[in-house]
Amino acid sequence: MIDQRFEIRKKIDEGTYAKVYLAQDWNKGGQQVVLKILRPRAYVKQSDKQQVKKEIDNHAKLSHDNILRLLGHSYNGVMHVKGVPDGDNTYIYLVTEYLGRNYLNMFDLIENSSGNGFGEDAGRLFLLQMLDALEYLHSEAKVVHRDLKLENILIDSNLTFKLIDLGLSDSGNLA
Repeated sequence: MIDQRFEIRKKIDEGTYAKVYLAQDWNKGGQQVVLKILRPRAYVKQSDKQQVKKEIDNHAKLSHDNILRLLGHSYNGVMHVKGVPDGDNTYIYLVTEYLGRNYLNMFDLIENSSGNGFGEDAGRLFLLQMLDALEYLHSEAKVVHRDLKLENILIDSNLTFKLIDLGLSDSGNLA
C-alpha cells in the first residue's frame, strides 16, 4: 500500500528511473490506476529534482484525449508493508489513468504485426492523433515532449493514441 490509498496489483513496466504498477485507488472505490514510482536515484541531484518537478508540473496542466491523464501525484509517498509504514523512505509517484488491459505501445504493435504494419487507415488515424496531440502540446500548453519514441505511444483497444512519459519535457516560450 502507498499512502494507505493505493494497493499495488502488478508491475507493468520498469525503466532506469521508475517502476510502473497497476494499482487500485481505494479513495475512488478501488478504481484501477497506474502508479509511476520514481526510484530514489532518479532525484538525487538538485537538477534531477527540478526535472521531476517539471515533469509533474507539465503533465498536470495537460488535458487532451491523446495524452495520458495525470490524476495525481505525491512528493512524499509512504510505502506500507503489511500495514507498517516504511519510515526510512519516501517516494515520489505519479498517478495516471489506466487504459485497460488491451493496449500496446506502438513499438510492440509494429513488432507483433509480422511485417504487415497496421494498414493505411490505422496509420492515418494514428498520424492525425499524433499531430493533434503535438499541436495541443506546442501551441496551447507550451510543452515540448522531448522523448517521442514508439515506446512512449500507447494504443488502446479503440485505436486511441496516447502519448506517455513526460519525464524529459520542457515548457515555456517555444517561439
